[in-house]
Amino acid sequence: MKYNLKNGPSSKEFLEFIEETLRNIKKTEIQRVSTSDEDVLIIIKYVIPHTASLPHKYKMYLVEIFSLPKKVQYLSQLLEYTKALDTNAIIQENRKTSDANVSDIYKKFLLFFLQRGQYLSQVLTENFLCVKKDGKSPFGNSKNNFNKFEIKIFQSLYFGSKFYNLLSKMITIDDYLKILLKSFQKLDYTLGSGSKYLGEFFCDAIKLNPVHAMDIFFEHWIFLKAETFDNIFLDIFYKNCDILHKKILFKYIIKYLNKLNVQLYSDDYHGNIPNVIAYIIHKLNPEYGEFSAMINTDVNILIQYVYIRVLPPVWLKRLINYLFTQWNNNVEKKNDKDFNEEYDIRVSKLLIVALKCLNNDQISNEISVLPIFLNTVTHRLEHYHKGVIERTMCVAKLCTMNLLEYKSDFILDVPSYEIDFGFCSKDAVCDIDFEQLYETKNIDIRENSIGNNLEKKFQNMEITRVNRERAIIVDSDDEDEDEDELQDIVFVKDLLGYFLEHIKDGYVIEKLLRKSTELIRSKRNFVGEVNYYADELLETLVKLTNELEIKNFEQLRVNAIISVIDVVPDKILKLNEILLTEQELSLQQRMSILTAIGLSAMELSGVNAQNMVENKKAQGDLIVNNDDCVGDNDVVSLDNNNIIRGEGKVIWKSKKLETVNGKRAVVKNRFLTRTNKFFQPLANGWLNGIDMGTFDVIFKLQYLETLRIIVSLSTGSSGYEDIKEMMIIIMEDAVRQKLPVTF
Repeated sequence: MKYNLKNGPSSKEFLEFIEETLRNIKKTEIQRVSTSDEDVLIIIKYVIPHTASLPHKYKMYLVEIFSLPKKVQYLSQLLEYTKALDTNAIIQENRKTSDANVSDIYKKFLLFFLQRGQYLSQVLTENFLCVKKDGKSPFGNSKNNFNKFEIKIFQSLYFGSKFYNLLSKMITIDDYLKILLKSFQKLDYTLGSGSKYLGEFFCDAIKLNPVHAMDIFFEHWIFLKAETFDNIFLDIFYKNCDILHKKILFKYIIKYLNKLNVQLYSDDYHGNIPNVIAYIIHKLNPEYGEFSAMINTDVNILIQYVYIRVLPPVWLKRLINYLFTQWNNNVEKKNDKDFNEEYDIRVSKLLIVALKCLNNDQISNEISVLPIFLNTVTHRLEHYHKGVIERTMCVAKLCTMNLLEYKSDFILDVPSYEIDFGFCSKDAVCDIDFEQLYETKNIDIRENSIGNNLEKKFQNMEITRVNRERAIIVDSDDEDEDEDELQDIVFVKDLLGYFLEHIKDGYVIEKLLRKSTELIRSKRNFVGEVNYYADELLETLVKLTNELEIKNFEQLRVNAIISVIDVVPDKILKLNEILLTEQELSLQQRMSILTAIGLSAMELSGVNAQNMVENKKAQGDLIVNNDDCVGDNDVVSLDNNNIIRGEGKVIWKSKKLETVNGKRAVVKNRFLTRTNKFFQPLANGWLNGIDMGTFDVIFKLQYLETLRIIVSLSTGSSGYEDIKEMMIIIMEDAVRQKLPVTF
């Protein structure tokens, strides 16, 4: 079936297109046949912008479309399109529907995709885990193998920072790394060892932000248990990756262990730490440690000592040659300022540690006759610095089995730590407790703490998002709205159609009012659509009657009206017109309009209507949960009598006082440029005369209260002085009418 999404499709056609596209793409995946990507491009261009209006089920369909392992190019196209929107490359067509940055819609979907989708762990499991433990096949027997081009795309998206760079204003690097961590943790490790690419991905993930990544990956996962290090990190990520990435991973692990060693352990206390570090270095293979990085003075000497002790004999001799070279080069500096005494002392100590790992025959027959040794000693003995000479003679005496005669009281303090080398045997069962790495650190580490905290955070983010988008109060006995056909409404024209079709059905009207608030607020980036239907929608909402005495009917109606004004503020003129010209409206309908006008002004100005009434009596059922009020206590009482007669206290909280990530949030005031549109029609209506008969006093007091709210929020606007003067005239007239007001 052909669908035209460019020219006003119905909600039904829109949702059917999503389902059919998913079915077709899945079919091509299974049958491995080529298919046109046109439908996916339509999804990207015409469907993603409406994701805020989609039922949850269809959002997950979109996640599935962009999660298909063999269609990684779809996700890449979505990111590139979003990036292009960010740079205004292809935004012209969308500008006519919104003043906002359209790319934000796409970014929110991508963030939803990251949080909800299992794509990453699924792809890693299906394509980069070997079925056999021998690791000979780079991809195992998976049916969804990537080719090299697809691997590069996939790698650049997740681990080459494309995803994070695009979402960096919406998510912290810590949260992004925790998403990667959760995906790594969800791999099906029972399938076997990892391919070489998993090690590359792990390296790239750390490179995104090494400082944060090492804490997140190592402290909260890899080094919690020896089993995790052995069976997951070594088998899945380390064993089969190439030498280059093994060296990179080795370097990062040494940096992490060094940070722990520097921060946590005193010089006189090490416990079983040397054994734990020796175990880790041995398992990684010390041959992958670069000498230049390992003997740097930034590395704790305990780690250097363990590293030297674990080196195999061939590599130990290479290290000794390297140390002699560095020992010589350090004293060849032409400028005295370039001589690094700290480095010289460290190299001298490490030379002694390394030499003591050899037996006497090796030292006398191999080391003492090395040209590098003889030349370095001769050169250093000519140095003017006495410390250099003393350290040179310490090493020289050791290499010549104390045959050199040199009397001195100089002592070079060389470290020595107990190490149990039982774990070096392949058959040995090693009982290494990684918690000893943190035994002096005052923290409580749990394997799933990162995952649990991240999940809770995203759950809270989702709850907040739902509250802000729906701006409604959902009763505990409400039915599951996901199963309600009204949730399939995507466009405002279909919403109006449902209203007209079910105008006498109280149960459906209640659902429609809830849906109205949710749908309209999701259309902030489609102002043109809402503006086109706003007049008819406002009239429909205002003229609804609560014949079946639906609970919370009035606040649901007010919420829906406010949502329209929030998206198209200039429609306040239409709302005022309905209030002042429609003769058939009931008192309650007029009171609802006044309440909606006042609260709309507050919302546009960036003021929360939070806890507006602290009432002595129990609050009534009429409660409005405004879009910007998130939380259990974000309510506004519409008990007009109590507001007017002073039995409660009005409390306004400016949104400018709210903070985001510890910083004060800057909220744009959209009201100040529209103060006259709110105030003048109401002011003229009052001056032209109002007569509500029996309910005249009640209505006028609410009318005045609405005007007061508007005036108080108009401070700083260009017409504020005129508004204030007219309000004084109105209040004087109210006093003449003997209304119970003061000013």
